[in-house]
Amino acid sequence: MWRCVEVIKGMIRIGIVGSDGRWWKNGDERRVKEIIRRIVRYYIRKYGEVEVVSGGCLLGGVDVWAEEVGRELGCKVTVFRARGRGWRWFKERNDKIARYVDVLYCIDKAGRRWSGGRYTLTKARELGKWVKLIEV
Repeated sequence: MWRCVEVIKGMIRIGIVGSDGRWWKNGDERRVKEIIRRIVRYYIRKYGEVEVVSGGCLLGGVDVWAEEVGRELGCKVTVFRARGRGWRWFKERNDKIARYVDVLYCIDKAGRRWSGGRYTLTKARELGKWVKLIEV
């Protein structure tokens, strides 16, 4: 389902979340970072200014790779870190991300049925945001 993305103040906020470092194997990082680069470059071409938003997962993975790619491409990077460990704190952080972004991508390891990233995607969709699940 495609939705119109309304951008305020000329900068689009792209949420990029997904599987943490425990889920990925050798070689996956390069592949996932290239997917993130393509996403971010697309929005740079379309909107000019881009803010990359992540959850700053301490276990690495998609959140950290999104931050690295965002900085590499000269984007503003905003990280919403959980204030503690456990679902209560992760949910709070994920809800903030869903409210803050204009669009949200969840990049998950293929075969996962549920994750915090998928929760964030579902929440963003409920808020009327444009979302995309990418399974690798």
